[in-house]
Formats: sequence, C-alpha cells, structure tokens
Amino acid sequence: MRVERHGLVDARTVPSEKTPPGKADSLDAQGRAHRDEFWMAWGF
Repeated sequence: MRVERHGLVDARTVPSEKTPPGKADSLDAQGRAHRDEFWMAWGF
C-alpha cells in the first residue's frame, strides 16, 4: 500500500476467530498532516 510505504499510517494485523487475520490501518501524525494539506489544497 502506498501510504504505508510512505510511513503515513500505523498498520497492524487484527486476529479473527472465523477468518484469516485482517489488516487495520490508521493515520499517524504525519499522515494526518498530509491529509490536511491535501484537503486544503483541494478545498475540502
């Protein structure tokens, strides 16, 4: 995943009882700053 390669998210594996483990991503501080810059540039 591109945002993971750029160090913009914290990725972790989430266990599951019925399916294979899943992946959960959340924005880290650098990712939130990048998102905010993007939104301001595009008028969101």
